[in-house]
This record gives sequence, structure tokens and C-alpha cells, in this order.
Amino acid sequence: MAGLRKLFVIGWALALAAFPAAAQEQSAGGGQSLPATVAGDVYNRGQSALNAGDYTRAALDFSLYILLNPTVAPAYYARGLSYFRLDDFDRAQQDLTRALRYAAPSPEFTAQVYNLRALTYLRQENVEA
Repeated sequence: MAGLRKLFVIGWALALAAFPAAAQEQSAGGGQSLPATVAGDVYNRGQSALNAGDYTRAALDFSLYILLNPTVAPAYYARGLSYFRLDDFDRAQQDLTRALRYAAPSPEFTAQVYNLRALTYLRQENVEA
């Protein structure tokens, strides 16, 4: 069993090594830019799906991106927006809370996150929140 675990870890290490170690700055939409990350093409694919109205595909792409880059606030915002468009307000709120936990690219971005979070509460008729 230990040999299988070691093989799995080595396989993952090789798979991650295939990605560029420092990707170029990626656009986060709205004029923002992402820090250097792994798998920026996955993020861009998610943005394209989001813009095309394919919210399920966008949520999946952003989920993969977040798996590889777990501290990028705009990715949580984008996935939260995807969930919001799918009327999955609980997941949207979780992602928006995570987006606020990590370093925000700008005050405007932080305002966008709070605005969308307020809209999720409104859609759930949770006025107190």
C-alpha cells in the first residue's frame, strides 16, 4: 500500500511539473489581473464559459483552477458568480467569503464581492444577513 501511495505522489509531482512554474499574469476580467499562477489557461477557459452563459462548465473550470491555485481571490469570485447564476446560493456565498479571505487585487474587487454576496442574500430573502 505504501508503494502505491508513493507512486501516486510521484505521479502528481510529475503532472504538476508539466505546468509552467510561473505563468504570465492572467486577466481576471474587469481590468484586474491575477498573480502569476499555474494553469492560467483553465482560468481563461472558465471566463469564456462564464461569458457564454455556460455556468456549469465555468464552475468546473474554476474548481480545477482553484485546486491548483487555492489562494487566488478572483477565482473564488468567478466560481461564486457561476454558482449564483446557477441559483446555488449557498455555494456562491461560501466562495465569496473565501474570496474575501485572500488578498484582494483592489478595493473595487472587494466591493464587487460584497455586492454579489448581498445579492445572494437578497435572492434568498435573507434581509437580516
